[in-house]
Parts: sequence; C-alpha cells; structure tokens
Amino acid sequence: MNNYYWILICIIIGATIIGCERTVPITPPPYESVLVVNGFIEADKPWDVFVSQSQSYYQSPDNLSLQGIKMQIISTSDTIYPMPLGNSSLFTSDTILPQVGEMYLINAFLTGFPIVSAKLKIPCPGKIEYAEIADSVTVNSNGQFMDQLSVYILDPQPDIANYFFLYFFALDTLSGIKTPMEWQTDNPMVEFSSRLAFPDRNNQLTIYQDLRFFSDKLLNDSIFKLDFFLPGSRLDFIKNYHQQWVIRLGTTDSAFYKYYQTFEQQKNTFSDPFSEPTPVYTNIEGGLGIWAGFATDSFTSIFE
Repeated sequence: MNNYYWILICIIIGATIIGCERTVPITPPPYESVLVVNGFIEADKPWDVFVSQSQSYYQSPDNLSLQGIKMQIISTSDTIYPMPLGNSSLFTSDTILPQVGEMYLINAFLTGFPIVSAKLKIPCPGKIEYAEIADSVTVNSNGQFMDQLSVYILDPQPDIANYFFLYFFALDTLSGIKTPMEWQTDNPMVEFSSRLAFPDRNNQLTIYQDLRFFSDKLLNDSIFKLDFFLPGSRLDFIKNYHQQWVIRLGTTDSAFYKYYQTFEQQKNTFSDPFSEPTPVYTNIEGGLGIWAGFATDSFTSIFE
C-alpha cells in the first residue's frame, strides 16, 4: 500500500512539473561584425589575401563574403592595388612579388565597417646547410624500423629570435606530383605541428602538409641540427617510385608563428570542458585575422 502512495505522489509531482513548462524566447545579444583579413605572404611568390566578415555564434556562416571591398597595400617602394580574382573577397597579385626585408602595410575599406590595417615584414630566411639519412636504421618503442634524417640549419640572425617551420615531400620529376612525407621527432625545440594547405599552381592542386614549428630561443649557435624519423618502408617507396625528396624550411615572422600556435591550442582544448578557451592570435587593427610573412629555403636529394 505504501508503495502505491509513493508512486501516486511521484506521478502528481511529475505532472505538475510538466504542466509548468513554458517556452522562453532568447534574444541574441547585439553583435557588430568586423572585417577579417587572412593573408600569408611568401617572399618572391604570388600572394593571395582573403577578406571576409566576422559573425556571432547565432549567425549562419553562408554569407561571409563581401561586395565592394577596397584594399590597399603600401610597401616602402610601391603602392599596390590588387584586383579581385574569382570573387570580390579574394585579392591577388602575380606581377609584384614580396621581397625579403620589405615592410608591407595593408588597409581594407568597406562601407559600414571600421577600417582595418596591419603591418608585416618578410624575414631574412634561414638556410638548410645539409641533410643526411643515417646509414643504419633505428627501432622505435613499437618495434618499427625508422630511418633517421638529420637536418643542419643556418640561423639567419643568431642575435635575435627567429621562427621556423619544416615540412617534407617526395617529388616525382616526371609528373611533378608532390607526396607529403610525415616525419616524426621528439626534439624539444619542435613546439607544435599544424596542417597547412599549399596551392600547387603548376598542377592546379592543393597540397596539405604537416608542418613542424620551432624557434631558436633555446640556442645561441649559428648552425643547429634537428633529427627526424621516417618509417623505413616509406623511404623504400620513395626510392622506388620517386627520384627526389625535398625538405623545405620556412622562416616566419612572429605573427605567423603565434597565429598557428594559438590555433592549434584552441583546437586541442575545444572539446575539453575543463580547459580555458584559447583565443586565436590576431594582428589586425580594427578587425580580426592575420597578416604575416615568411620566406623559404629548400634542400633536394636525388636517389640514384
């Protein structure tokens, strides 16, 4: 009998709670969109800059592109007015190429938005002095055979902080196809990695590369060495089907480095409810995004 009363009481309480439910409309807080500039400028290469607008959490991401943007890039020697390519939010230049040591100021204008601006300077590139693969293989903790690659890097300016990334690919000299090579490393200088898209204009492809980012803040030497490891079977494949493997060193400004460092930190903590959110670094005054520069150097080895 007592159980019956308890069940009846629970039913009455549940019905009361359900009967009290009502829909409360939520009005999103006001949000003012700003211009977002994304431009990564490589020395001696055609450059692209994409301009869009920011959005609140409650907005649809379908209409981020904009019409009527005016953009101006001023260097220490030239004023550049790039024309849109494909749509009015993408600006490009194939005729005037960025130069090492040059300072570039970008201004973007659009009615209804604050004017945005940022500066960058193309850094002096580091140089790969030499790279070699060890004659003997090593075995990792999983019992996998690994080839060791040692890369010797010339620090462009040892007296100041420099920022770098490395990536590797195999190049088929007949087709021009680039195959990414995913090397591993446990060197403490390598602080983080990130996957970037590199357009291959010759083959009209987009190559996704895993970049290893590091700096020289732990070193005072003009030349330093980094060791990387690759599964032995992967190197055999490259020897059999490709004629070259290529190491590319990028020297970046601090904005480039900080942007991808915070970008990876945000990705790694996004799904963790106990982690403090990491804002992605921006150097755009009056808006959001990134305006950063880098220069590259390559080392190519040929398998006979």
